[in-house]
Amino acid sequence: MYKLRDESQNFEFYGPPHPEDPQGPTLWTRPYFDCGRSNKWVISAVSPIVDIYPRHTEFRHLQAMKNLAVAVAEIDFIMMDINQCAETGETNAQSNDPQSKHANLFAGTDKCKPTTRCEPLIGFGFRRGGYQCLCQPGYRYPPYQDGQFKGYIIEKATQEEYVNNFD
Repeated sequence: MYKLRDESQNFEFYGPPHPEDPQGPTLWTRPYFDCGRSNKWVISAVSPIVDIYPRHTEFRHLQAMKNLAVAVAEIDFIMMDINQCAETGETNAQSNDPQSKHANLFAGTDKCKPTTRCEPLIGFGFRRGGYQCLCQPGYRYPPYQDGQFKGYIIEKATQEEYVNNFD
């Protein structure tokens, strides 16, 4: 049987760093198989939680930071979206994303023809074809086409089907 301590313990937290200070690094792990727990491929975001080491001075440059903990967020790797569309200034769907300053290794791997433009689909997951091809201004869809050209259909098409369709 376990006995709980009747003592209370105080911990003073001096708050996060100043808003103008650079944020701590968030590191991403390589995808790994979480064997035994979730039995899925996961990717983790690891970030330190820091606090100001208490020194009795008002000068911020003399105060040191100390690491309190590490926060780890595991994300189902299959649920991560990839953006196959070419990165252009106007059509980049991730322009508000702080991670968008990093290179997108999948950019430009879509199969949209020059008469169409690529638009990524959100929530499609980590598989090919997570985009749709919309007509460029001045072009129309063929009469047999109902809406946009879906990327997952274009990716499954044979070379002959691709050449004769999808524009």
